[in-house]
Amino acid sequence: MFQFNPFSFHNTEEINSKCGYAQKHLVMLVIIGYTGAGKTFALNYYHSKNPWVYKITLGESIKAKDMYGQFLNQLTGEKKIRRESRSILIRLIEMELERVYGKGLIIIDECGTLKKQELAVLRELRDLTKSKLGMVLFGPDDFLSNVRKWQAEGVVGIEELSSRIFDWIRLKRPSDEEIAALFKSEGIMKYAGAKKFLADQLEISIKSRTWRDTQKAVQKFFDTSPKLLAANKTQK
Repeated sequence: MFQFNPFSFHNTEEINSKCGYAQKHLVMLVIIGYTGAGKTFALNYYHSKNPWVYKITLGESIKAKDMYGQFLNQLTGEKKIRRESRSILIRLIEMELERVYGKGLIIIDECGTLKKQELAVLRELRDLTKSKLGMVLFGPDDFLSNVRKWQAEGVVGIEELSSRIFDWIRLKRPSDEEIAALFKSEGIMKYAGAKKFLADQLEISIKSRTWRDTQKAVQKFFDTSPKLLAANKTQK
């Protein structure tokens, strides 16, 4: 299977840069983007390569109220089912944070799954950890518009959460120039049919492009000619 160098993608560099900034300066950032932006790889890479980084992924099975227990388990290295009250969990987290000697970071993914009443918990967690940890929230494209709407509606806790956010970053879709540069840097353009293939990719509206779809299209291109993929592996 053909594999891009993940750091060829703009968003990989962007996410790693912003996570590094949040950790260094202990600020709270929100990164929003479309499905297929390359977020998962970038998050996992940063999480695995840097000390004092903690990652929580929300969803149907992990809601806002469960974050404290999951976060405490990461701090302690345990895998317990936490049944303590929130106040007890907060106290235990405060004690464990004393063991964090360097500047850390907490990454919370899939924030778009939270209901508006649950967002106040993010503010509470931020206040609990801000002396030791930066915080990066990840959500879908409509996360910003939803937060602004709920803020205008006066939903409890949204104003306070917004005041703690240092910056919002929106992940980009691949531009014509980026796709062309990517194909060149990955050596794709030296293969027969590559010019037409690139032209076909550039015909796709930028509003519907994703890095994931670009990678799938390249794989399909090589799958149509096994000799090209074999040649690519040999040259590497």
